[in-house]
Amino acid sequence: MVACLLTMACMDVLSRIIGLRRTCGLIRRMMPSQPEPRAAAEIVNQTMHNVAVAGAFYPRRALCLEQSLTLFLLLRRRGVPAELRLGVQPRPFHAHAWVEAGGRPIGESANLPLTLVAFPGLGV
Repeated sequence: MVACLLTMACMDVLSRIIGLRRTCGLIRRMMPSQPEPRAAAEIVNQTMHNVAVAGAFYPRRALCLEQSLTLFLLLRRRGVPAELRLGVQPRPFHAHAWVEAGGRPIGESANLPLTLVAFPGLGV
C-alpha cells in the first residue's frame, strides 16, 4: 500500500511537470525485459485494491489518470501484460483513463470501451 501511495505521488508530479508522453516513456524504460509468469488474476486484484486504497488516502484528489498510471506501472513491473487506455466521449464531453488486462478493463464496467472513443496506443 505504501508503494502504491508513493508511486501515485510520483505519477501525479511527473505527469504535471514533464507531461503524459514523457511520463509514459519513463514507465516504458522501467519495464522488465522478461516478464515473469505469475498468477495474473491474483496480482491484478490485489494491485487494483491497493491502488484504490492508496487513492483514498492520497492527500490530493487522485483522479483516474494518476490511479491508472499507478496501476499500469505496478502491474507491468509485476509482469502482467497491462495496457494504459485514454478515451473521450464527445457530447457531453468526458475524458477517462483506465487500464486493461487481457482486453478487459480492470476495475471498470465491461461496457466502458463502448461508451468512450479510445485514443490509439500510447507506445507503452
